[in-house]
Amino acid sequence: VIFKHNIQGQMIEEFRKNYDIRLLAFYDENGYLNKVKEESELQGYGEKFYIIKRENENISEIEIIEDNKLTNKSFYKYDDFGNVRKVEHYNGVGDLLSSELIEYDVENNKSKITSQNRFRTTLYSYDYSYDDCGNWINNKFYVNGEFNSETNRKIQYYQ
Repeated sequence: VIFKHNIQGQMIEEFRKNYDIRLLAFYDENGYLNKVKEESELQGYGEKFYIIKRENENISEIEIIEDNKLTNKSFYKYDDFGNVRKVEHYNGVGDLLSSELIEYDVENNKSKITSQNRFRTTLYSYDYSYDDCGNWINNKFYVNGEFNSETNRKIQYYQ
């Protein structure tokens, strides 16, 4: 993977040579990412754009446009802490494809995601253990109540 950055340190290009995918990033006057163009010569599709709309600093909507046609649109809702609480995904004609409701624990870590589409509902949950400083050091991940994986981390504190 090859990355190119502008003088502000923002990524402006990512090239995934093994997959022949080039992503070009565009920013607004405030330095926020507002459009990504995806290109591929070998994979045979035309232009694909991700148009990013914001409310304040938060992403409120992402449109996916392929060959000048809207194919998908996602809407994002946030809580007072800036956490994503709800995501809804629609197709190009406005039909709801899927949604996620996201919950957070008292330490502001993701604790549960309820993902729904027209075929099923999937519950993803996280169980954290914390150190004395309030940082998680163990995370158990469950899918529909069944254990899936575990992540441990060690945090070294300096005085």
